[in-house]
Amino acid sequence: MRASRWGQFLLLLVGMAAAWAADAPHTGTLVLSTRGFARTSVLDRSAGKEAITAFRFEVPYGLAPGWRLPYLGFSEGATGTIQLNAVAVTLPGAQPPVPRLAVTFGGQPGVTVAPNAVVESDPVDQPVAPGAVVMVWTYYRNQDAHGALPYMRWGYVDRCDGCLVGDVGTLSADRLGDEALLRTTAPPAPLFAGAGALIRSYQPIFITGRPSPAFTGTPLAIGFIGDSINIAEGDFGRVTPDDPFPARGWNGRACGVDTPYVVFGQSGSNAGGFLGAQNMALFKYIFGTGAGDARVSALIDGYGINELRQQTKTKAPDKVWRDRLAVADIAHRLGLPYVHTTLTPMRADFLIFDHTMGDRVARFAAFTAERNTFNTRVRRESTNIPGCVGIIDWGQSVETDPGAGDNLWQPGVTMEGIHPNTEGFQRMSKVAATAVTALRTRLTPPRKVEAAPAGK
Repeated sequence: MRASRWGQFLLLLVGMAAAWAADAPHTGTLVLSTRGFARTSVLDRSAGKEAITAFRFEVPYGLAPGWRLPYLGFSEGATGTIQLNAVAVTLPGAQPPVPRLAVTFGGQPGVTVAPNAVVESDPVDQPVAPGAVVMVWTYYRNQDAHGALPYMRWGYVDRCDGCLVGDVGTLSADRLGDEALLRTTAPPAPLFAGAGALIRSYQPIFITGRPSPAFTGTPLAIGFIGDSINIAEGDFGRVTPDDPFPARGWNGRACGVDTPYVVFGQSGSNAGGFLGAQNMALFKYIFGTGAGDARVSALIDGYGINELRQQTKTKAPDKVWRDRLAVADIAHRLGLPYVHTTLTPMRADFLIFDHTMGDRVARFAAFTAERNTFNTRVRRESTNIPGCVGIIDWGQSVETDPGAGDNLWQPGVTMEGIHPNTEGFQRMSKVAATAVTALRTRLTPPRKVEAAPAGK
């Protein structure tokens, strides 16, 4: 897409936003934190350990009294039960200072979380100002003392997050709120993930509740679904040298401290993971049942690359498009505006194919043509999808010549040929931010203009 076509697309998106009938703003319970992640896996090498992790959540809309912390059980096929020993929150930088607040579950300091279950804390009555940071301290282990620890996502033991690991029975809830955990230069070995000061931590899915009464804007919470490109938040780079919040991919950067979000996706996945999850407690907890009970106010879909790169005799672009239509239909049924994306480029060595179908060069040419077919369809036909309110043109943001569909990354924007690097994420974030802005415009109720009194 050349510059003029990109400008036309932006005008289309803005025009659509202006033409949409404005919905009433979401007044119920929403995702209110900017580090939401809804997957819980097993960290096998941590068997027999327990841990305390400190995790930072930004709350751009603040928190009205009564907010909660939801915890998710194992969601990736593991059958163990997670034991929460204790949870506490602190508010760094709050004025006046707020002491450590214990979080309870049914009046108790801890609770067990079964596989695929979502367990909410009791309401927390401490109000939090818009733009504040909440630190959540979680003391946990596997209910089986010999079992492995859960982990959800990456964190940094570097001003942002903290971690303490020991054999089962050696830690204490007294360490919750201990800021020494935030000043460690390297993480304990069982939670080490291969990069300096990087941990794999378990924490709440997000913070849920109602915005602070002091917040005066239009609250918007985004639900993201997709594969590792869509969900990536661990690019291990910084926007600026003094950025205190690294390890945020395009969605985190696009939202920053402006828009809460939750990621529902995983590496290597395709839309089947979302479509097959509709009866799960987690799915209903996040996306609701269509009765105005969703905890997000829109859904962004980025699935597709993993199906297209696996070359088969089926017509993959048609299959991926049908999946997009199926996801859009679910979003429409649940009352969630739907936004979807074009696909980023991919290098030939990431192709997966059956060697009986021909050589790699021919199959990669087929992939490139299929990706172009799909991206063109996204750009041209999205307005025909019920409930679809726009697209995010990732291809335009990082492809050398998206108009020609050359399937080549712009120089310096990919880590290895399929995932963006820090620069790539920043470019993707700019086009994602355009869609987020349009969604907020859509959800802002029109100002009521009073008729002037007769004779005035």
